[in-house]
Formats: sequence, C-alpha cells, structure tokens
Amino acid sequence: MQPIEIFRPGRHTDMGGATIAFTDADLAAMAAAYDPALHEAPIVVGHPATDGPAYGWVSGLDVVDGRLRASARQVDVAFAELVREGRYQKVSASFYRPDAATNPKPGVWYLRHVGFLGAQPPAVKGLRPVQFAAADDGVVEFADGLSLSLVARLFRGLRDLMIGQVGQERADAALPADQIEMLAEQAAMDRVREAPAPSPAYTEPQEMPRVATTEDDAARARREQEEARVAGMEAELARLRGQAAAFAEREAHARAAEDAAFLERLLAEGRLLPANAPLAAGLLARLDAGDAVAFAEGRPAETQRDALRALLAAAPTVVTYGEVAGAGGVFALPAGASGEEIAAAAASFQEAQKARGNLVSTIEAVRAVTGGQS
Repeated sequence: MQPIEIFRPGRHTDMGGATIAFTDADLAAMAAAYDPALHEAPIVVGHPATDGPAYGWVSGLDVVDGRLRASARQVDVAFAELVREGRYQKVSASFYRPDAATNPKPGVWYLRHVGFLGAQPPAVKGLRPVQFAAADDGVVEFADGLSLSLVARLFRGLRDLMIGQVGQERADAALPADQIEMLAEQAAMDRVREAPAPSPAYTEPQEMPRVATTEDDAARARREQEEARVAGMEAELARLRGQAAAFAEREAHARAAEDAAFLERLLAEGRLLPANAPLAAGLLARLDAGDAVAFAEGRPAETQRDALRALLAAAPTVVTYGEVAGAGGVFALPAGASGEEIAAAAASFQEAQKARGNLVSTIEAVRAVTGGQS
C-alpha cells in the first residue's frame, strides 16, 4: 500500500457539529508532531471504541501537494486484500484536540487513528479514496450524514438537558432512555458487521505486506511456466546423458572383448609375443575408434584402432608352435618323451629364440616343443 491521503486544509465540520478551520501550517505541524514511539495510531474499520481491533499501524505522516498522508506498516493480510478488492475505498482520520487532556503532544493536533470506511462517503472532499472523522472528549471526527452513534449521543445530550429543565418524567416520555440505548446498540452492531474478522495479533513488527496486482500474478505465472520448461529440459538432458553413458560403456566392453579375441588369435598364430600382449591391449583400448583418416597414399581411410589391428595382423610369425627347428635340425620328440627330454628340448628352443631376439618363457617353450600337448 502506498501512503494514503487522510486530510487536507480547509474548513471542516466534525461529527459533533463544530466547524474547524485547518491551514497548511496545521498539517505540517501534524506531520512533524507524530511520533509512533509516543502514540502509534492504529488502522481501524470505521471509528470503533478503544477495544476495537487494529488492522495495521501508522508508521509516519508527511505532507505532499497540500495533503496529509499516512504511511502504514504491519497491515493485516486479509484486511489488505479487502482494500485491494475495493471493499474500503474511503478513509477517515481522528485527531486529538490540541487542548485535550489525553493528547500525547498538547498544543498541536495529533493523529488518534485512521478509520477505513465502506459505503459512507467522506466529509472532507478531494482526497484520494479516504475519509476524515473523530470522536470522544478531546477528539474530533469528520463524516457525512448522521450515524446512529451520533444520533444516540445527540439524544442523550438532549434528554439530559430536558431532565434538568422539565424533570425526568417528562424527559422519559419524550426521549425514552431504552430507545436511545437501542440506537447505540444498533450502531455497535453495524460496526461489527462492517469490520472484517481480525487475524491473530503479530508478535513481532513486520513490514507491510505487498498487495499483489494482476500484473504481478501474470508475471509470476510466466516465471513459473519458464521454470517448469527449464526443469523439463534439464530432466531430458540428464536422461540423454545417462543413455549416452550407458551406450559408451557397452561399446567399451564390446571393444575390449573383440580386442581380447583378436590378440588371442595373434598369440596362437605366433604373430605376437605373450610379453607384448598387455601393451597391445592397452594401445587398442586407448586409440580413437571414431572418424577414419588416411595414413598413406593409396590406402583406404581407417581409424587409428583399425590401423593398429591391421599392423599386428600383418606381423610375421615370431613363435612357431609344434615341430621346432633347433641348432641341429628339428626337435623331433618321440612319442611318450620323458620329462627330461621335454625339458631339454624346451631349453634348446629358448636358446634358439633368444638368439633371434625373442624371450620365451619355460611354459611357452614347453608348449612349442610339445605342440601344445600337456
């Protein structure tokens, strides 16, 4: 809620019938004198008694363009919504007279409360949807028309005057006390019906809630729609990343199995030494298996991985398993050769391979001279 206009200079008639003139200087003095720490004027509905609920508090007063304005704080959320809906478009200010005994700052008009009104029009014209009023001893209120509470007060005063002049019997006949009290009770009931239900009292001071507008609702809807769209895109991206990771893992396992079978074949053919098998497997696993490139003129494009596989497959045989030639010819092991004979043949095979630059283990040598037989 923006600061609201609650009063302007000029001659105004209060609810007691007295006409009072207010100047620009009076308004400036009202704004300067207001001290929430001394007396914080409540925001109420109508002009209730001191036990009426407060729906907010006036935090300060200022004068802008010749109008006295009030700033509010700690406004009840439900009440603010009613104001936004136009249920209370007018306001009415209540002031302590400068000479009132209850005035927090004697000598100056001091704001008592700001009352929001529904159907009742303002007595002080020219204010933006607000009304001015006051009541009680030392307090002035301004409003159009005669409210029931004002009529009841006027009749009480007239009855008291008649009692002093013509006696209580004749006063009771002209102005029955019970009927005057009925008017006062009806006025109190009207105030109760007009006022919204009070919300729980605040335990701590709060900033006045900001009343949402149609533009705010539209902006919030657009923001929530955009957030939902972004969340959906992020979820879809996460799903696609998961699929890509699973596919890459399957491809890696498939390539590893394919490479293992390929290297096993090269080992069986004697084109790859067992000692070099781990190195070859590591290179195949790390080489690019993506876009194909040309490594030599006249040779078709191929990936790095495929090029290494082709190179290994074209390597000459470095180990011959089965019948193996030694220094004096072929190691011809007779059927049912003894262990000593196999060991001697294996040692000779190792020496022969060592001379060719190949290091062969004892187990590999045994396999070679026995043709793979146990």
